[in-house]
Amino acid sequence: MRTYPLYDTQGRLIGFEISSVLLRRLARRVSASVPGARIVSTNLREDRFCEFEIASTRFAIEEPFGDNSRYWVGPIDELAVEVVERVHAHFANNRTGTWAVRLRVLLCCGLIALPLYQPARRFIEQDRCFDNGGRWNQSTFKCEGVKNGG
Repeated sequence: MRTYPLYDTQGRLIGFEISSVLLRRLARRVSASVPGARIVSTNLREDRFCEFEIASTRFAIEEPFGDNSRYWVGPIDELAVEVVERVHAHFANNRTGTWAVRLRVLLCCGLIALPLYQPARRFIEQDRCFDNGGRWNQSTFKCEGVKNGG
């Protein structure tokens, strides 16, 4: 999945961001799949919706300002650069986010196309009716006066 690393002034990785398109449950699932991770707390209704622990370093996943396009992932208290890099590498190499984004795009396209389906189908039926010399009845949405089904 695509990550957005955050560095301090010395160039050390202090955390990273991931797209909120991933959804909170999937972000929590990816954090639980980090080798050695243990979910400490989770509340999907809060801004800080997941806390997990790796090698005695506590991490959080939160949505800054409650409505953001990215989730922040990083250590809560101390900075353990090696552990942050390990968590970042796990998120960056995970493919769950890619499929989640594709599925949401497909769902959105379907929701956009659905209202267009009926008028487009009716237009094609009218066109076939007229091409076969028929008459379109607007009240019944049927072709009339054509032999062979038109």
